[in-house]
Amino acid sequence: MDRKKQQLVSVIIPVFNREKKVVRCIESVLRQKNVSVEILIVDDGSTDATLRVCRAYEEMYDHIHVYHKENGGPSSARNYGLDHMRGEYVMFLDSDDELTEDAIEKLLNASVIYDADMVIGKYAEVYADGTRIPPEIPSKYLDRLVTERQFWEIAALDGVVVGVSVCCKLYKARVWYGLRFPENFRIHEDEWMLHRYVSKCNRIYMLDHLFYLLHLHESDEGVMYGKFEFKHLAGADARLDRIRYLIWKGYYDAALYNFGFGGRILLNGVKKLDDQKSKKEIERLYMEYKKLVPILKKYVDTKNKFRLALFDFDLKAYGKVRSFLRQHK
Repeated sequence: MDRKKQQLVSVIIPVFNREKKVVRCIESVLRQKNVSVEILIVDDGSTDATLRVCRAYEEMYDHIHVYHKENGGPSSARNYGLDHMRGEYVMFLDSDDELTEDAIEKLLNASVIYDADMVIGKYAEVYADGTRIPPEIPSKYLDRLVTERQFWEIAALDGVVVGVSVCCKLYKARVWYGLRFPENFRIHEDEWMLHRYVSKCNRIYMLDHLFYLLHLHESDEGVMYGKFEFKHLAGADARLDRIRYLIWKGYYDAALYNFGFGGRILLNGVKKLDDQKSKKEIERLYMEYKKLVPILKKYVDTKNKFRLALFDFDLKAYGKVRSFLRQHK
């Protein structure tokens, strides 16, 4: 399509100490065909050879721009990229990951044809042995425009990162005008951002095409395998404003799902963190979640009314009952 060739896509890649993996990432963008792309690599204070590797690519390709800054975390690096982008479209690519060969062309085609502010593509989780596992997304959502309510339904599907990651999507750049990532969040920043950019999308398209390969490594499994730390409480914090937004929009099922997600993080904190700093933060978050209980109780069924009432009564008791019920399903 001639029209798509006139559109510049800014690909923002934050990178920190990925000298052995960033080449795969950059090369995957260089393989994109039939599109105009600028690659913005933001080196977030790497201490290995990452910057040298990226600079070498910058010298070879006019459309690669490398920026170096003091370490500030992924939010800071992405914000730096947003401040310097020139494209009519923007996408985020993590330095561990890669795009499939015709990824941007497919996404851009969909955006142009359907005038979509955000196009969500399919992704696959890639394990160390090369195994690819795509999420199961019902066909009723694929290759079509979806409403915002349907988007939140997709975000609540088990094992789907659509409701977590800003990657796996192509955006019109205007969506990000005035939006920036919270630089006080070193993790879970994507979750804090989600409803903010979705609320600015008039049209959302769900594309049935695999375009993003998400490479997993050991650190991705940290929370699942018990390495729960104070920083992970940010996940519960990041969901609070989202839940308020969903209640305001009348998406009560989505609000309840996100409430449950945040509640599980708090329960992990109670079980695995015993220092005073953590206890104080868990108590603060718990009190904020309790404020949402009487609002949600108006819009849920009897079973969930009981769950919310128990959560409101006592977090530890809620955790014990939840564990008992899960064991006796």
